Amino acid sequence: MGMGRMEEHVRGILGRLSSRPRSLSEADQKRLIVAAAAMHREGRRTSEVEQALQEMGANHEDARTLCLEARLQFDSQVVKDVPLPASATAAINYYFALGVTPRASSDRIRRAYRMRAHEVHPDRHHQELNRELWGQLMTIASDAHKVLTDDQARRAYDVYWLRRSRRVTAESCTPRERRGDWGTRYHWYMAEVAEIEDNIDTILDDLKEHLESGQALDEGLMAMVTAADLYEERILQVRTDALSVPGEHRRLAERARLELVRKDRLVTRLQGLSDRLPQGPYSMTDRAGGIRELESIAGTRTTVRDGHRRFEVDALRDAAAV
Repeated sequence: MGMGRMEEHVRGILGRLSSRPRSLSEADQKRLIVAAAAMHREGRRTSEVEQALQEMGANHEDARTLCLEARLQFDSQVVKDVPLPASATAAINYYFALGVTPRASSDRIRRAYRMRAHEVHPDRHHQELNRELWGQLMTIASDAHKVLTDDQARRAYDVYWLRRSRRVTAESCTPRERRGDWGTRYHWYMAEVAEIEDNIDTILDDLKEHLESGQALDEGLMAMVTAADLYEERILQVRTDALSVPGEHRRLAERARLELVRKDRLVTRLQGLSDRLPQGPYSMTDRAGGIRELESIAGTRTTVRDGHRRFEVDALRDAAAV
């Protein structure tokens, strides 16, 4: 289903929703659509827009329909008004090219870009025959950084990728798997895993700092247990989905499974951390032993992080080579 047909499909839904009698005049409907579009432009959530429309006189169903119509108009205008780089049509999502999820903040995107640029810059691969390919990867990473740190361009790209995802879903879903866009979902899962790993890094640093200064570790250990449980849950989710991966994504899934083995080892170490760290008050010997334990886990974390980045770069390289 192409983009034009997708919009026709959405408009068909809107037509069916609006075929029943409304409580609003045509003039009021147009006025509320304009207001809703302005709220979408401000970045307000759908639930907030619908609530505002109800406060302006629409009933629940009308508010929902008008909000959807305004969103469709706004998205179409954004895509028209904001040009995107040619690399926006690459097979890999800009967010995943940088190793983040679409929920990432601009600061996190900037940090991710600096790391990715260091990893794929052609000057780091001057002895390789495919220097041109590394140049393409650098272009994708640079374009991703430029687009995703600009509010308007990011919004236009989000609209573009949502349309693409819907199109892929319509083309590839099956009776047993309705979600369809398996590749996007899988990359999203792996990016979520990477974000949890970054959070774990912060918690480990805080624990070490508290241990060195003699502060209590209770809150930090509780945060670590929560993060480790979520980490294990996401790993299980990726592994479970990989069992039913379509053939065209089999290579990606296999590489991801290899990375999950490393992550499993880290989960085991993190979950037993509270039993191995000293409980205050503690002696200098206890403190030194706890610091050594944290440094050892940090080494395991470094191995996991390096492996995950190789996985991400390989996925990016595959997309650029298509």
